[in-house]
Amino acid sequence: KERHGSLRLAPEGESAGAVISSGLRLTFTNKRIAMGFLTRLINTAPEFGMFIILPTVIAVQLEWGMSRWLVMTTVVYAGNILFNAAFGALCCRIGWTTTLRWFVIVGSAIGLLLWWYVPHIVPAGSDWGFVVSVAAGTVFGILLAGFVQLGAIMPALAPKHTGAAMAMYTTAAGGATFLGSAVVAVVRPWGGNVGVVWAFVVLYGL
Repeated sequence: KERHGSLRLAPEGESAGAVISSGLRLTFTNKRIAMGFLTRLINTAPEFGMFIILPTVIAVQLEWGMSRWLVMTTVVYAGNILFNAAFGALCCRIGWTTTLRWFVIVGSAIGLLLWWYVPHIVPAGSDWGFVVSVAAGTVFGILLAGFVQLGAIMPALAPKHTGAAMAMYTTAAGGATFLGSAVVAVVRPWGGNVGVVWAFVVLYGL
């Protein structure tokens, strides 16, 4: 019974070209959409960056093997999926800004540091050390789930251009893959793997 399914959503008088380019125009003219775009661009960039540096670290340097690295990533991002709905409920209770700033941005930065440093602190190759390391990584995965609310925030910031806002949200989501890889490519030659991790922490801080 939702009539929007068969009706035009773009404002009257906007051409097809204007609609297609509206996401870019909206980002340059609406500061809050631009901030949402940058936040979405940064939020999962560490995920893709860690996919580049962690497999060798966990599997080879810390002697847990590739099969355990695969187990680790499965558990970390299973936690992410399971907590999506919980963060949606939390932001409805305490607000978008509070949830994003403290639980998600600060929390993800701390979780990322835990995922990097805990495996280096516990004995390499130990069974209990692996379990603790997986738990540390899962903290990052869970807190990263809080960014899911951006999918609701961005169209709410531009109620007359919801499609354009969502277009920029999904563009930033794809761009996170490139940003994560770019940070590794730029920072790793001089800062090493630990420099990459701290570069992502700085991005969260920004």
